[in-house]
Amino acid sequence: MVPALAFWLLAPVGAVLGSDAALQKALQDAGCITPGSIKKLWSQDELVAYEVNCSGTSHRIVMVNCDPNTCRVTEPRQDQDD
Repeated sequence: MVPALAFWLLAPVGAVLGSDAALQKALQDAGCITPGSIKKLWSQDELVAYEVNCSGTSHRIVMVNCDPNTCRVTEPRQDQDD
C-alpha cells in the first residue's frame, strides 16, 4: 500500500458506500495520488458524494461520487471568461 493512501484511509471521513478500494482506484486513476482532505458533501440511499482536495505538484479539488460498487471522479467545471 502506498503510504500517502494509508494516511487518508485512516482519516475520519465516515462510511464510504463504494468500497475503499474503488475510492482509491478512482482517485489514483484521476491522478490524485496524495489526497489532502476528504469532505463528505451528501449521502442519499446508497449514494455518497465527496469533495477531495488533491495535494501535490498539481493542487486541485475533485468530486467523487460513490455507489455500493464503484466510485467516479469528476473535475468541477471552471467557467472561462470570454
